[in-house]
This record gives sequence, C-alpha cells and structure tokens, in this order.
Amino acid sequence: MVLLPLYLNHLSANRLEIGLIVAAAKIGGIASRPLVGRSLDTWGRKATLIVGTIMIASGMGLIWFVDSTGPIIYVSRVIFGVGLGACFTGYFTFAADLVPESRRTEGLALFGVSGLLPMAGMPLMEQLGVRGSDLQWFLPATGLVVGSSLFFLFLIREPQVQRQREKFSFTAVISTVTQKQLKSVWLATVIFAALVAMFLAFIGVTGKARGLEHPSSLWLTYSFGAVGARLLGAGSLDKLGPSRLIPPALFLYILAATVVAFAQSTFTFYIAGILGGIAHGYCFPLLASQVTSRNPPELRGSAIAFYTLLWDLSGLLLTPILGFVANRFSDRIMYLGAAIVSLVLMPLWFRLERATMKNR
Repeated sequence: MVLLPLYLNHLSANRLEIGLIVAAAKIGGIASRPLVGRSLDTWGRKATLIVGTIMIASGMGLIWFVDSTGPIIYVSRVIFGVGLGACFTGYFTFAADLVPESRRTEGLALFGVSGLLPMAGMPLMEQLGVRGSDLQWFLPATGLVVGSSLFFLFLIREPQVQRQREKFSFTAVISTVTQKQLKSVWLATVIFAALVAMFLAFIGVTGKARGLEHPSSLWLTYSFGAVGARLLGAGSLDKLGPSRLIPPALFLYILAATVVAFAQSTFTFYIAGILGGIAHGYCFPLLASQVTSRNPPELRGSAIAFYTLLWDLSGLLLTPILGFVANRFSDRIMYLGAAIVSLVLMPLWFRLERATMKNR
C-alpha cells in the first residue's frame, strides 16, 4: 500500500490530500484497537487474524471504484486500517507466543522479514509496465493475494497461552500499558513511527518530483537494508540488549530523513532508502521485544495492540501535518523538521530509559 500515494498523485492530489488519505486508515485502526487487544486476549489470535485479513482484502478491493479523491477512497482506507490493525497486532502477538524468551528480539526480527519482503517486489511493477493509473486494478489484485493467506491461516494451530475471559478488565490493561517502565518505549515508538509514516507517505512522490524515473525502486533499497540488517544482525540483538541498540537505530532513521531532505540524484535517494531500511530492520523488533518483556503474558495481546496503536496514532496526527508543511514550505523543510524534532526528543528518551533500568 506504499504505492497508493503514487496513484493519488496520478489523481492530482496535493501533499496535504495525500497525507489526509493515507492517515484515514489510522482512524479505523485506532478506533478498533481496544477491541483487537481484547479479541486477542479472550477469543484468540487465529480468529482475530481471520477477520483482519478479510477486512484488508476488502479495503484494497474498493480501490477498483476509486477514480477521484472522493468519499470512496476514505471508506476504503478506514476498512483497510481496521484490518491492518488486527493483523499487524495479531501476527506479532502470535510470534511472541512462539519465540523462546531468551531469543525473543531475534525471533521477532526474523519473523518480521515476511512483512518487509513485499517491498522488494514493488520495482517489478514498473518493469511489468504498471504505472500510476494502473494501480486502480493493481492494488485490488494484490488484495486477492492477501485474501489467499486465509487458506494457510486456517492450517495454523492456536498457541497454548493463558487467556483472559470473565476476569478481563480494561482497567488492568490501562494499568499495564501506563507503567513507568514503558514510558521510554512509548516515546521511542512515537519518534520511530512518525519517521516511518513520513517515508511511507511522501518519499515516493518526493523522488518523483525531483526527477526519479522509477520512484518505487526506493522501496527495493529500503527493504534490502531492512531485511539485510535482520538476517545479518538478528542474532546479536538479544546479546547486546534493546536498551543499547534503540538509540543508534533511531539516529540512523533521523540521518536517512536528513539525506532525503537534500537528495537530488537517484544514488542519494538509494542511500537514504538503505539507511532507513536498516533503521527499520532493527528498531521495530527491539521495541516490540521491550513491550513483550515488560508486560505479563496474559495481557500480551493488549500490550502489543497499544504498541501498534501508537503507530496508527502517530500516522493519523502527523502525516497531515507533515503534508501541510511540505505544501506550505517544501519537502526539504518537512524532512529536516521531522529530523530536528526527533533529535530534540532523544534526551528525554535517555532520561526515561535510565530511570527504568535503575528500577529493574
């Protein structure tokens, strides 16, 4: 779906409209996330994933009817957002159930490769002659591929974990996710999610505006960096510890945003893609591992739901703001502004994380 901005660009949407439409999916994801967390902890991982998969495929299918930036595209995005929230949360909760605790970060990193590999296939779209206008059928066709995963999902056994039933309490969930030891995790998540949301929404259209012949090829370098980082470095993540590795991963993404701000050549954009991919490859599993290890197993689904909720919330609030900044000033100011704000917030992360480590 990172190709969607290219289709919106074809429909003559400006940066603010692209930001609003991309962010619309976050509304569905945010509104449904408490139910997703409850579903995972009470009704199980598998049932939640089945419903989420159907909604993702349906949301993508509606793009077939989109020929303007009217109501249908917003409805499509909200439905897609609900499904994505369920699957994003559900699959990583499922993985956390299965991975040994001593190798949890490594396991989540390697499992996450499955979600990064599709990015590498996007340049193939251009090689096949698919252009911005063709995404009206290409994305619904991809939705059919998503729907086909239901066959394999039905074959998976539900993990044997303790579930909440009559004793389930939203008060307990809120008490869990507001613990002091999670404050640094949530702050790092917001910084990371904001940078990722900016890349997903704007790097393709920024590249096209600066003369890149094949802007979707940026996602090949991004996925190469992310997958390579995980395959080569996943084994050392648990040994070195998430607390030590999160700052360099965030700084690397900030560097990637800064490179994009000044990029003019294809090579420079590719460097930014690799840097952002490496940062993504490490930062997501590091944060997910901290969320899992700092919460009780019976509330794991709700905790990861809140973690992924912050992703959607950051995208909903910040993507339109970033689009407005790009419209009002320039793409360069948008990327530099995001990088500077992220840097300003890093000292607060260090302070919160230091307090957490002292109390453990």
